[in-house]
Amino acid sequence: MKSVIQGHFHAVFCGLLIGAASLLAAERGLCQSTSEPAVVISIANIDEQLNDIEYLATAASEEMGQMSGLIKMQAQGFTRGVDTKKPSGVLMYFSDETPEPTVVAFVPIQNLDDFLDTISGFAEVDDGDDIVTIIPDNGQEISLKKVGNYAFISDQPENLKNVPKDPGKLVGEMAGKYNVAATIFPQRIPESMRQQALGLIQLGMDQNLDMLDELEPMQAELQQQSMEIQMEQMENVFNDTEELVVGMAADEKARAVYFDAMITGKAGSKMAEQLTESKKAGRSKFSGFLMDGAAMTANMTTQITPDITNQYKSMLKTVHDQMGEIIDADENMTDAQVDMVNKLMGNMFGMMNETVERGRMDMGATLMTSDGKMNFVMGAEVAEPEKLEDSLKEVAKMVEKEVGDEVQFDLNAGSHRGTTFHEILIAVPGSEEEARNILGDQVTLVVGIGKEAVYFGVGDDPETAMKQAMDKSAEASDANADTSMQFNLFLSPLLKFASGIQGAEMLEMMSDTVQAGGDRIQVRSDYIENGVKTRFEIQDGVLELIGAAGGMIGGLGGGGADF
Repeated sequence: MKSVIQGHFHAVFCGLLIGAASLLAAERGLCQSTSEPAVVISIANIDEQLNDIEYLATAASEEMGQMSGLIKMQAQGFTRGVDTKKPSGVLMYFSDETPEPTVVAFVPIQNLDDFLDTISGFAEVDDGDDIVTIIPDNGQEISLKKVGNYAFISDQPENLKNVPKDPGKLVGEMAGKYNVAATIFPQRIPESMRQQALGLIQLGMDQNLDMLDELEPMQAELQQQSMEIQMEQMENVFNDTEELVVGMAADEKARAVYFDAMITGKAGSKMAEQLTESKKAGRSKFSGFLMDGAAMTANMTTQITPDITNQYKSMLKTVHDQMGEIIDADENMTDAQVDMVNKLMGNMFGMMNETVERGRMDMGATLMTSDGKMNFVMGAEVAEPEKLEDSLKEVAKMVEKEVGDEVQFDLNAGSHRGTTFHEILIAVPGSEEEARNILGDQVTLVVGIGKEAVYFGVGDDPETAMKQAMDKSAEASDANADTSMQFNLFLSPLLKFASGIQGAEMLEMMSDTVQAGGDRIQVRSDYIENGVKTRFEIQDGVLELIGAAGGMIGGLGGGGADF
């Protein structure tokens, strides 16, 4: 075991050095002068990294936790001479003179001789007066220069002439937050390079546009409009972004691993204007859908600028026109049915168009799976919700004539907080055994029509869950007013529900395991000054479940997991 771990670390350390040589080889003969780096990669100190590796391994499984302890001990032999309490990093500089960047890596050093002695175990080291030359097995020379408490590394010695005196200041904040992070400053990349990159992206999109002839007309037109919007947004990112940060962190205190992406626009730019406008949406009217005990919750609110509003309206018109052509050409429908469907569709698209015209998007959704029952409910702010209500009543008349008792309508079945509920009962066919196990003999649909909102629910008793979400929304504070979007998936109730349906004891045990360590997977976006921060987070219990699943796969040949 000990030799395996030592071999692992030797391979990793050697691989990192060779990888650095390959990265540094991407540039040639460009001294970064005194310009600021366009890309700063921060790497947390070694002590922190090893502690987090141990934490993640332990969270996954006890066996992996024990292995990580051995790895942590063996790491000491491969980090001799390095200051394990300071961060490392990589700096990338750009210039109009060449398309390739200058890349300079740095490592905090306590004892340079010890550091070089470690490297000499797998690479040739030529110690010069000022520059140390390192030649790994691949033959690519690497230059190293010690300045202050750091060793700077590049593939060309001239790149080390004007290195920063204290690179730790460039990565300190990010290295304190993340295990690994990259901060990109697009405005420090020459405009000619940014335009060249945009040109390549545009070329790729143009090639995709040439393939649209193979799609149906509606799909092709929508795809073209979508790609035009994407290209405009890409141009904003390249030209208006002040800073872009992407980072990963293992947080033992929060018992989770998360990945962050933060983007900020230049003050006064179109991007900053759009993000500032989005923030004006304020608190969501549907935050109560983020309910405790749910299997899934979602909430989103944003304000969109007039130019984006017009783009959305154009796409809606395209869909409406194309669907109208399809309906008019349907030979299986009578003239009366065509007229009815076109009328209903007109009401629906009219409502959506007016909602987009307002510029405010707000919605919430919840999936409940308690007590062997499943209910999905959602609510959204809309303009002229009475159009949907009129359409529903028209549908009820048509269905009652043509379908019979398999579908039953109970219009004006109840009300809550100024919202009228319309109930639809749909019989589940006896031949659909799996569906009947989940939904029962019949499924209930509820449509709620409010003054400026529409609600929809489906399941065993969606009305109760809908009322609970409405009550919570009305009582919610402004605590999450800066949150633009939140999506939560909770594995424990999903596994418990699946266990009840399938009668699988293992699923019940998995549910208990993941709940004990935290069962949430979350994506959340929050507004920051002139920008937005999005976090993808996985809690410990999910990591343990992944580790156990890996153990099961690995154990197919003999071991197995402990469920």
